[in-house]
Amino acid sequence: MKIEQDKEQFTPLLLQISALLTKAREAQDPAQLLYEKNFRAPLFQLEALSRIYSSTGPKKKRFTKLKIKFKRLEDLLGQIDYFDAFAKQFSGNARIPETVLAYFQSNKEKSMQELNKVLKDKGWLDGSQVSKIGTRITKVDWKPKAEHHARLLDLYQTETGRIKNFADGEQVSFNDIEAGIHEFRRKLRWLSIYAQALRGCIKLVAVEKERTFLKNYVTDEVAGSPYNKLPPPENERFYPLALSKYDFYALSWMIEKLGILKDQGLAILALSKAIKETDKIKDDREVIIRADQYLGDQAIALDNVLADANKIKDQFFKDRVLENLVI
Repeated sequence: MKIEQDKEQFTPLLLQISALLTKAREAQDPAQLLYEKNFRAPLFQLEALSRIYSSTGPKKKRFTKLKIKFKRLEDLLGQIDYFDAFAKQFSGNARIPETVLAYFQSNKEKSMQELNKVLKDKGWLDGSQVSKIGTRITKVDWKPKAEHHARLLDLYQTETGRIKNFADGEQVSFNDIEAGIHEFRRKLRWLSIYAQALRGCIKLVAVEKERTFLKNYVTDEVAGSPYNKLPPPENERFYPLALSKYDFYALSWMIEKLGILKDQGLAILALSKAIKETDKIKDDREVIIRADQYLGDQAIALDNVLADANKIKDQFFKDRVLENLVI
């Protein structure tokens, strides 16, 4: 028996983005409306599904192309969020020059304009792009459920192995906010998004001995997170892939903590870049010093951010969370 992924996984998400795009078509600023309506959330899941099937098949090339389409929109919304978040964070700081504050607002508007152009030029607003994607997906010859299970198992094992190799490399001794913390967190987050997007092909199984061992990760906040409430698993005889519930929670905890540290580090780096570009300063050390001065009591030393990230990363691997994730 086969899973009809087009109906069970893609269709609900395509309907969701189609409804938002219909509203955006009637708006004066479509990009602004989509940003406010969290259009990025369903795009993440569509990109996740495309990543999965571009790796496992069937039709790897087709899903690679779809992944690029969804990622293009998601990246632009990410840029908007980046500049908007820091514009708001720094807006009440009288020490920061107006030219620097204007840098964030100006770049947000440029990203909005670019997104509006892509939405119009690539057929997202008129519905033709979503219709074309839906048609292509319905023509996929999906694999039997047992084979689909085997491919998902291989995907999770391969991805967790790659993440471990990445973290073992020199680039993730976390001596860099973006190439280290941000990239490591991004790789971990896909494991969580996959489980949501697969809609019933993943089930979380409680291994009681891990509840105590991983108790520091299993906070009330993590256990109650909507990201850890997966869609009900399919009938057992159709082999939903089993993941350890408490290792999955530990993964969620790690994503959350790295996100906090990443945002702290990026705040300094984002302000430094704005200062560098607006004041035409070439010395990287000088712009960091000036950014610290502007932030005052809110400034957080990058070395401390990196040290904290390294500490929780090392414990995460010591606890073998990724190795034990797939049951």
